This record gives sequence, C-alpha cells and structure tokens, in this order.
Amino acid sequence: MPRFRLFEFDRKELNRIVRLLATVIFFFLNNLSFAQHREIDSLNKVLPALRGIKRINCLNKLSEYYCNYRNKFSHYARTDSAELFADKAYSEAVALNYKLGIADAILNLGEIYTSRYDFFTAQKYVEKAISLFKEIKAEPQLNRAYMNLIDVLFFEGDIVSIRNKIEVPFEYYKSVKDTSNESSLLRTLSECDMWQGHYEKAFDYLQKEFNLIKNLSDPAS
Repeated sequence: MPRFRLFEFDRKELNRIVRLLATVIFFFLNNLSFAQHREIDSLNKVLPALRGIKRINCLNKLSEYYCNYRNKFSHYARTDSAELFADKAYSEAVALNYKLGIADAILNLGEIYTSRYDFFTAQKYVEKAISLFKEIKAEPQLNRAYMNLIDVLFFEGDIVSIRNKIEVPFEYYKSVKDTSNESSLLRTLSECDMWQGHYEKAFDYLQKEFNLIKNLSDPAS
C-alpha cells in the first residue's frame, strides 16, 4: 500500500510538471508568434513606399522573418512566402548591382532550402553567399552564412568539413561576445565528438558551454 501511494504521488507530481511546462511553452510560442507577425506586418506596411536599396533590404528582411530559420521554433516557417520575397530581392538587387542585397537574398534561399531539408540545394546557395560576403567584407552576414553551412554539413554528417569551417564563426562570435552563437558552436563540436566516439572531448565542450551560459537569463540556454 505505501508503495502504491508513492506511485500515485509521483504520477500526480509528473502530471503537474507536464501541465506547467505545456503552459509555459504555449505562452512562449504565443508571444513569439505575436512578435514575429508584428514585425512582418510592420515591414509589409512600409514596403510599398520604399525604393532602391531600402526596398531590397526590406524584401530580404521579410524573407528572413517568413523563413524563421534562426528561431528555436523554425517549424513555424512559411518558406513559400520567404522564397517569394528572396526572389524579388535578388532580382531587384541584381538590377542595381547591389552586392550585399544579392548575397543576403542568396543566403535567405540557403536557409529556406535548409528548412525544407534539401541540403544539396541549400549548400550551393550558402557557399555562393559566403563567397560574396567575403568579397564585400560583410563580416556579420558572412558568419551568419557560416552558421547555416555548418547546420547543412551537420545534417549531412560531414564532420571533417564542419571542423574545417567552424573556426571562423567561432572566433568571430567569441570576439563580439555573442554567447548564444558561441554556445551553439560549442554544442556542435560536442555532438561531432560524440558521433566519433570521443566522449571525454565531447564532455569538455559541453562543460565549456555550461560555463559560458550558466549565468544567462535566456530560458533557451
């Protein structure tokens, strides 16, 4: 009988925790969705009045928001809309020879195809974007592109290429004190080592990530 009562208590406690987590996640997703739609609505309102580079930047930003790739809940994406805006941005940027706009649009297409799990197409777009960002020395965008490329390589299981590419964004995000992206890269390195059976090294990377983010208030950390 006591064992039965203990089980009942544990089950009730578990149900309470599950309900609490579901409430928190629902609240977070609602806020996230509301903030995202507010940004999209704002950009769509100003878009008709914009011309030239400002219009291209707005088109690319809309594509980025619709794709929602960098968000933790990227399955709430509208990749068809994202691709439409990226294509418009690309065409208009080519007409003006606006290289940053061209590269941004190509990277957006890379993120769109990554979201669709078409990694072969995604990799072609992202590598082209990286080449263009290097040419125009657009460092923040270049490292965003490297993050996308590392995601693609990770999905493809190409551990060797990840190790060859990861140093550039890792050093950049460390230098600008972007702990979110730095911790993400540490986790990627840990997962690569786990895949290869290097469990002690994998643990070391996780320990570094923990030390980096343990004082952050971001619940995603």
